[in-house]
Amino acid sequence: MLEFATGHVAFILGVPVAVLIALIGFRYRRKRRLHKYYRLIWKKSSSIKAKEIMMERPFHKYYYPRDHDTKLADSLTDKRNVLLVGRPLSGKSRAVYQSLTCLKKPQDVLMPRCTDIDLETFEFPFHIRWWRQKSVFIDDLHRFVEQQNFQHLLSTCVRKSILILASCRSGLECEKMKNAMAKNNISLESIFGNNIIELDRIGEETGKEIAQEAGKDWRAIKFDGTPGSIFMPLAEMETRFSESTNEERTILRGIRSLYLCGVYQGKLFFPMKWIRVVCEKAGLDGKDLQWNSWLGNLKNKEFIFSLANDAAQCEEAYIENVVRPDIEIELIDNLG
Repeated sequence: MLEFATGHVAFILGVPVAVLIALIGFRYRRKRRLHKYYRLIWKKSSSIKAKEIMMERPFHKYYYPRDHDTKLADSLTDKRNVLLVGRPLSGKSRAVYQSLTCLKKPQDVLMPRCTDIDLETFEFPFHIRWWRQKSVFIDDLHRFVEQQNFQHLLSTCVRKSILILASCRSGLECEKMKNAMAKNNISLESIFGNNIIELDRIGEETGKEIAQEAGKDWRAIKFDGTPGSIFMPLAEMETRFSESTNEERTILRGIRSLYLCGVYQGKLFFPMKWIRVVCEKAGLDGKDLQWNSWLGNLKNKEFIFSLANDAAQCEEAYIENVVRPDIEIELIDNLG
């Protein structure tokens, strides 16, 4: 009788433990699925860190307000979808960070990753704090529209009445984005109406004022009419590029060729097998140990700021403004 009672108690106690283990496993698998698709999941706007929006870009507390900041803040407050358009380093991400963190009434922010969407595994995260305004920040919309099933994310946000805040490059990338959306029967106007804010260039005097307030040496700045060029060490990186070895420069030129052809993943991740293909075509061949050394040097010089999952993540501003080819590497059709 005692053995039966003991077994019965053990069974009763074991059931909740098994359920708890199952719940923990479910939450872990769900977290992994969500992490695949999102960088931020309903984070309170006032608690967002600069790196979460700007990633590896340099951040300075000093901020020079411009006309577009008022328009952006009003759009977020009035719950109107808004698109920021500007050239590289024009301050799109910095403006978004400033507006989100300074809102009088905080919002919960969702920030998706730029990746293909598998409709069988894709999950839109549940929002618990129903009393707080929801907004989604799509950084570099011109890259997102190239991803498989991206329209599913966009339509979900529209259907759930979630405020859409997006940034996009001006010029050719913006036109390509419009065409890509049109192929999926989505017009830019249907999402943003006429609430598209273009970030203008700033003059040299304004640039000098920003540099002085931020404690930057104007003589060491390669100014191109954008706030970002004041904070990004383009001149210093040009020196580092010229002082790099032939092998290192060939790798950077290979990455630049991939970038110009749009051959990369997510937020400028370049798979190593693709880099090695274009570099071998340019005459660079080496053993794994040599490649590890070259890539390590480029990471130390800050041309590459991440080497993970057999891919190199690079800074767009350096690829565009610093890396200069002797002869453009020609991509082969099949990268393998």
